[in-house]
Amino acid sequence: MTALAVMSLVEDGTLDLATTARSVLGPDHLPLVDDGVTLEHLLAHRSGIGDGAWAPARFLVEWLG
Repeated sequence: MTALAVMSLVEDGTLDLATTARSVLGPDHLPLVDDGVTLEHLLAHRSGIGDGAWAPARFLVEWLG
């Protein structure tokens, strides 16, 4: 569902796949994530983020509405 929502926003022009995770979530929500991680990395499971780092992902879901 998250990928569908993100791709819908990409299609609308609201988001870009090159948008960084930090610009969406803010610098405090994923402190161990590299600044260069993009939405494309997240959707393709190539971000390098381990399972334990995802508790703050609820902020992305809330932001997407």
